[in-house]
Amino acid sequence: MIHVERPELLVDHVNAVVTSPTQIIVDDAMIDAFTEISRDPQWIHSSAAKPRTVPGNLLIALVPRLLRECVVVDRYSRCLTVKYENIRFKKPVVSGDTLGLAATIVDVRTRFGATFVTVSINLINQANGDEVVQAVVTDCYEAEELGT
Repeated sequence: MIHVERPELLVDHVNAVVTSPTQIIVDDAMIDAFTEISRDPQWIHSSAAKPRTVPGNLLIALVPRLLRECVVVDRYSRCLTVKYENIRFKKPVVSGDTLGLAATIVDVRTRFGATFVTVSINLINQANGDEVVQAVVTDCYEAEELGT
């Protein structure tokens, strides 16, 4: 884990590789909740599918949760994910798989009171070490207000 007081200090950690301290089990209940919200009609995500494949958008939705465990910033007013790019679904994930995250900070830029942190991520299937999703994520940390 990388832990800094302010986001601009992440510049000292460019090229650092970190892994999430916890993992997430993607179970049927999580898939059911996600497909209910997304109204995803694909049969491979239904409970009748054997094996039941996890929706790719659910995998992407897990990234911020795991990334916040890898890179911890104490002082900022708010953080917004502003870009996902180069998303690659490399291997299927099925119900019951356990996922962790490996992240590499690739760029840190500060402009107009905001710090943009770009991270290359890999979701990893903990059972076999397979990379299942790759992406590049950019978060924008807005500066903490004066006096706070």
